[in-house]
Amino acid sequence: MSRSGPYTAMLLSLTMVFSGGTICAIVGELVKVTLSTLSLIKVRERLSCQISERFLESCLRQNIGFYDTNSVGEITTRITADTNPVQEGISEKLALKLSAIATFTSAFVIGFVMYWKLTLIMCSMAVALLAIMNISTH
Repeated sequence: MSRSGPYTAMLLSLTMVFSGGTICAIVGELVKVTLSTLSLIKVRERLSCQISERFLESCLRQNIGFYDTNSVGEITTRITADTNPVQEGISEKLALKLSAIATFTSAFVIGFVMYWKLTLIMCSMAVALLAIMNISTH
């Protein structure tokens, strides 16, 4: 049997399948990241606006003596300083956490489809890793 027999054809077909899957995965990841970034920016801005409005409403309900003790731009500076960490937390940390959860879940789905025995063995490692991460964060 020559080297260009059925094994080469099978290897070539596997290469084409996996390269097509890789391209689909890259495009899918690009779409996912773009949609999550845009939606989180919108949520971040809406939540920041609501916090700013409620803070301003509570400042306007204060007695007149409250304004005598604060300087001219202190209220606006405080609103900005208090809403910036909320915006950063939503846009960066939440996006990273959601992306990590999606990647972890899709890796397990792909693992079960491709090599289910090895994935079952790795499930025990995932449980141990989650327990360690939970302990280290508290």
